[in-house]
Amino acid sequence: MQPRILDYFRDRGLEGLTWLVPSSGFMFAMAMAAAVIVFLWRLKRTSLSVDRGLTGAIVAAIAAIVGTRLFYLLAHGAILRLSPIEWFGQQGTGSWGVYIGAMLGLAAYLKLVKESPWPYLDALASVACLATFFGRWGCLLAGCDFGRVTSLPWAVRYPHGSSAYIAQIASGALRPGAPLSLPTHPLPIYLSLNGLVLFIVLSAIFYRTRHRPGTTLAAFWLLYGVTRFGWEFLRDPAAGGAVSGLSIPQWMSLVALGIAVAIYLLKPKGMADLPTGGRPG
Repeated sequence: MQPRILDYFRDRGLEGLTWLVPSSGFMFAMAMAAAVIVFLWRLKRTSLSVDRGLTGAIVAAIAAIVGTRLFYLLAHGAILRLSPIEWFGQQGTGSWGVYIGAMLGLAAYLKLVKESPWPYLDALASVACLATFFGRWGCLLAGCDFGRVTSLPWAVRYPHGSSAYIAQIASGALRPGAPLSLPTHPLPIYLSLNGLVLFIVLSAIFYRTRHRPGTTLAAFWLLYGVTRFGWEFLRDPAAGGAVSGLSIPQWMSLVALGIAVAIYLLKPKGMADLPTGGRPG
């Protein structure tokens, strides 16, 4: 999609503005940076240790990078047929690996330094969907995670050579030589806006339930799992959507619901000494 946006500017004599069009990598980096910044800000406003949070955020970011690759390899059955050296030599990521990796990494670090992970995981869960909001625009620019063909007026068409274009040619739905793909559901935009709504909702939950550690964390997995399950019906099979039954993201959505239930059962019932100061933000 990025090439098509760049061509739009060039065709209108606006070459000087092409630098404003970000790359998908830039959007993914922005997603991580935005989540870390707001995470640390929330720790400060709720009197949690920013120093612990900063180190934990670095560990979580590394764990997220490793997690997204491992999830992709597992989901595509490549982890056993490739050597560990080859694991990071192929393209492909999975957002579920980001969430699971980041939260496990943060929890492991806090356990290591003998700090209760629950309030920090709640803070991370409250900002995780902010990363989704920015990151899914990166998916749109990269041309991945495209939706099924639709006639809706807000459908998007991908340029020649994009994943959607190639998939539609291969399936016979699109004639070779067509300038653009068939119109598809802008699934990355749907998921981005879904992330923004969940960020707002989870922020409110976080500030209202800080005295009940684990509540925001459970709410994240519950709300994200339910909403993601529904949106995945619009994913094209060539982009990982289901041909029949459920897709891998939908199975992971069900796993997310299981994680939410497990957190609800395992989380502490309350912490009398947990700071409750700070204003919503």
